[in-house]
Amino acid sequence: MPPTTVTKLSFVTGTNLPSGAGTGNVALGGSANQSSTDERAPAERAIDGNSDNDFRHGSCARTRKSKDPWWRVDLNKSYNVSDVRITNRADCCSDQLQGAEIHIGDSLENNGNSNRLCGTVDSVALTTLTFNCDGLVGRYVNIFLPGQDKILTLCEVEIFAFSHPTGNVALGGSANQSTTDERAPAERAIDGNSDNDFRHGSCARTRKSKDPWWRVDLNKSYNVSDVRITNRADCCSDQLQGAEIHIGDSLENNGNSNRLCGTVDSVALTTLTFNCDGLGGRYVNIFLPGQDKILTLCEVEIFATKLPSIHVPFQQGTTAPSGPETNTPVTILSKKGTKLTPISGKKIPSGKETTPQSAEGTMTQSGKGTKIVNIPGTNMPPTTVTKLSFVTGTNLPSGAGTATSNPALYQTSENPNKQLIVYY
Repeated sequence: MPPTTVTKLSFVTGTNLPSGAGTGNVALGGSANQSSTDERAPAERAIDGNSDNDFRHGSCARTRKSKDPWWRVDLNKSYNVSDVRITNRADCCSDQLQGAEIHIGDSLENNGNSNRLCGTVDSVALTTLTFNCDGLVGRYVNIFLPGQDKILTLCEVEIFAFSHPTGNVALGGSANQSTTDERAPAERAIDGNSDNDFRHGSCARTRKSKDPWWRVDLNKSYNVSDVRITNRADCCSDQLQGAEIHIGDSLENNGNSNRLCGTVDSVALTTLTFNCDGLGGRYVNIFLPGQDKILTLCEVEIFATKLPSIHVPFQQGTTAPSGPETNTPVTILSKKGTKLTPISGKKIPSGKETTPQSAEGTMTQSGKGTKIVNIPGTNMPPTTVTKLSFVTGTNLPSGAGTATSNPALYQTSENPNKQLIVYY
């Protein structure tokens, strides 16, 4: 593949994008707070853009000696956090940071210290400590130091993150549930109101039954990054224990057999957030297995990205385009048609060209990659694609789109050493 210039790159959950994509240090635009303040070292100093690690130079934040001190930055909106970089004090006392925890999330319950854990400081041998957070989603990043008589000092906290994909796509969906308490229809869980007191009339609830479920139809497939559930808080919060979140495109078993995103294994918090790693699907189900169960949901928020599209100009004799390595459904669009040619080492018949109008096909997920299926007007058989090389001249999920002509290379799982060539 020859060198190429990329003019735009957007992060897509689940894709194999070039490293280094994303935003800079988003902490610089945030606001900081801490549990207590040494008068010479306010919280804002840890996000002033100055990594000077000598406390005496006046660029570090510090709490007073206390029990369980913490520091927090509000990023003003939710991000997918890839890395947190902490600059420790170096002129003395670096061991004071030992055991500090990095938490990320959207909740201010327990001052944000109960949000999901990114990492723990288990060594202070280096002054600059970097923690990979694997895209944890949150507006708040906390540094929490558990213990008695602790002092938390931070000379700089840098947060590298990607903008959260979209807003709450559940708001535009339609809800259903296995049975309905007459006072609590399914739609109340997607009304945009997170009031967790059932008596205020904004929660959905089923009747007592075996294996109750709730489902939202998003009207089209999305890559789901996170599902946030607001549980009932005025009573009975333990009823949600064991509930499962399923995501997919099938309505088999009412959608409860779609892939599992996560399970409610604790109801200690009222707001529960589940990272779904870009699972693709139109339907999001909350399924509560067991006898004599009541499923109550005060709000279900779904954060997701639209499925990527590939727009491909037709060329006689070229192969039909396949999907990128997202492990999620992808739509194929072609204004003039598509054609599949035989692959060396595998007997795949050529596909019929489509009519001069547009042909839409979809990619479905498989254990080894993605499959081309259902292209109207063609006899194109399914084929599995496991790898996509970075390509210019295409509108791929990565956002690349220069006006040059280079081949896109696709590998099939059946023939890992053979490639499908698509010229643009």
